[in-house]
Amino acid sequence: GDPLDLIASGPTVPDTSTGEDAWKLVQQRLFVPSSSSSSSTNSTSTTTQQCLLPPAVTKILEEGAHDNNQDKEDDKAIDQYPTCLVGNNALAVQRAAQVATEL
Repeated sequence: GDPLDLIASGPTVPDTSTGEDAWKLVQQRLFVPSSSSSSSTNSTSTTTQQCLLPPAVTKILEEGAHDNNQDKEDDKAIDQYPTCLVGNNALAVQRAAQVATEL
């Protein structure tokens, strides 16, 4: 269904993502192949991966992926209040289709 930690993370629902999750996304989406040629007479080409993010950002994300001491405090205040999902994209699309057919 609708994972609340993706819809309402922050003060109402705890965030279940990790630094490792973020680093995996960076690796999947923000690394692109880059070719480099050797300057010798035997011109060989090797393919490496280049990140589209600035090196300082890449370094922080990579270090966060290996940080086993990530503070994810259980906020007792979150448990005191219920979360009620009153709408989602599927409902909005369904209603838009219904209105469109009435035009």
